[in-house]
Amino acid sequence: MRQGTIDSRTTIDGDNGTEPEAPIKPTPWGFWPTSGLSLAVILGSFIFQFLIATFLFIALKILDPTLDLNDKTQTQPIAGSGLIVSITTILFVPMSIVLIAFFVRLRGGFSIGGYLGSREFKLTSMLKWLGVMIGFLIIYGYLNHVLDRGIQEYWVNVHETIFVHPLLWVAMIVAAPLYEELLFRGFMFRGFASSPIRGPGAVVLTSLVWALHHIQYDRLDMLNIFVLGLILGTTRLKTGSVRLTIILHATWNMLAVAQMELFFHFNP
Repeated sequence: MRQGTIDSRTTIDGDNGTEPEAPIKPTPWGFWPTSGLSLAVILGSFIFQFLIATFLFIALKILDPTLDLNDKTQTQPIAGSGLIVSITTILFVPMSIVLIAFFVRLRGGFSIGGYLGSREFKLTSMLKWLGVMIGFLIIYGYLNHVLDRGIQEYWVNVHETIFVHPLLWVAMIVAAPLYEELLFRGFMFRGFASSPIRGPGAVVLTSLVWALHHIQYDRLDMLNIFVLGLILGTTRLKTGSVRLTIILHATWNMLAVAQMELFFHFNP
C-alpha cells in the first residue's frame, strides 16, 4: 500500500474488509417454554395462596384455641370465606407478578413492559372494545334471565363471609385483573403469538386456559369466561396493549361486583 492511500480491502477499524455482523434480534420464549413457565406461575400462585392461607389459619387458631385445624367441617367454610379469598388474592398477586417479570428478564433482550405489551392505546380503541364487551354482558345477562339463573353458591358464600367489603372490591377490581391479564394476555399471549399458532391461535388458547383456570365456576360461567377471553385476546391482538385489556377486565369485574352487591341489597 502506498503512503497516503487506504487499501480498499482494509476498513478503518482494521477488520480486513468484512461487513460487521448485524446484532441478533431477541425472540420471545417459544410455545413449550411459554407453556411451562406459565404453568410455573400458576402453580406458584397456588403455593403462595396456600402459604398465606396457612398463616391466616395459624393466626385464627391463636385467636380461637377451640378451632380444630384437622376438622374439615370447621376449616372448609373458613377456607372458602370471602375474607380469606380476598386477602390471599391481594397478597399473592404481587408475588406472581414478580415471578412473571423474572421469567421475562431470564429470556433477555426485552424490557418487561415491552414483552408484556404495556403500551398506550387510543381512546377510540378503548370505547370500541368496551362497547363490544358491554354488548356481550347484555347478552349474557339476558341468557341468565331466560334460564332463571341466580347468583352462584360460590359467590353467595363469598359475600356472606367477606365482612370487610372493600377488601373484596380491591381483590376483584384491581388485583385479579392485574395478575390474570399480565399472565394470560401478557406473558402467555406473547409467547404463543410468536409460535407457529400465531396471533389467532394465541387468542383461542389463552382464552381456553383462562376459562379452565376458573374451576370454581359452573360450566355456563366457564363458557362465559372463555368468550370474554376471546374478546380480551382479540383486543390484545388488534391493539397490542395489555393496559387496555387490564382496564376492560377491571371494568367487567367492577360491573359484576356491583351487580352482586345490588342483588344482595334487594334480596337480603
